[in-house]
Amino acid sequence: TLALVIAQNGFNLLTDDDCFIKLARGQTQLFPFPTKMGLNDKILKRYPQLNKHTLADYRYGGKCRIPLSCISESQDAGSYRCKLIIFPEYKANRNISLKNISKQEALDRLAKDNIGMYQKKEFQKNFWILYNLTKKADAFELIYNDNVLDKISEVIRKVGNLD
Repeated sequence: TLALVIAQNGFNLLTDDDCFIKLARGQTQLFPFPTKMGLNDKILKRYPQLNKHTLADYRYGGKCRIPLSCISESQDAGSYRCKLIIFPEYKANRNISLKNISKQEALDRLAKDNIGMYQKKEFQKNFWILYNLTKKADAFELIYNDNVLDKISEVIRKVGNLD
């Protein structure tokens, strides 16, 4: 939901959940994960223009699936630079808030999510990629709920000086 909302408000959407990252010549590059975005019926009611793109053969988990290219204009990952790292936290009974987190905490969160996925040697290589990513981008924890979806893009633009 969060990815769709920000994509519908002028941000380029690279992926729904995960992406591939690589360190090349001292620069972190991001690449889309080949997947289709899952949208529940509540979200499709909010964005009815997306109904024409749903893929009947891909409905599972109670969600319709839509190709990412129908949601975001650009899938040219080579041109992306990571300006902000956002860790979303859905809390139904809390107002929207964006809290700056340290580069160390951002690195800890990203590494924790990835530690079990790789053998030790691969993880060490990937750790340096994550380190490079977090040292160049500010990181935030975004707390949101369905009532504040319209405010999210504005909040992210403001904190990231993305106007």
